[in-house]
Amino acid sequence: MDPDVQNDPNGNIADNTPDNRFTFYVFNPKLTTESRDEDEQQDVRILYYSPSFTSREEIRSQVSLTQGLIDFTQQFDIIEGGKPLHSMKTKMYSFSLQEVEPDIWFTLIAKHPVISVSQTF
Repeated sequence: MDPDVQNDPNGNIADNTPDNRFTFYVFNPKLTTESRDEDEQQDVRILYYSPSFTSREEIRSQVSLTQGLIDFTQQFDIIEGGKPLHSMKTKMYSFSLQEVEPDIWFTLIAKHPVISVSQTF
């Protein structure tokens, strides 16, 4: 069993890996390869990803989701030269995105801490 993954008192799996709260990656959605393999097409767009222990499937999923959100929000950019998506917050995550060069995106994702409140009667 992985020493960083343990069961909490309620039987839920708790991931105690120190780097699991933050994800940072750099990608270029315009990069392509001559390969017809979809996984290779996605991998060539990812320039950097941390933490390094993340599975390739998870990496592809996160980068594809980010790219989809950027593409979706750009449909509503009715002002020429308007700013693209730069941040988003959900119940579990905060996303910060920055297009540092044309088609080069930095993305930082922070997982919100989970605080358990025990009810005592």
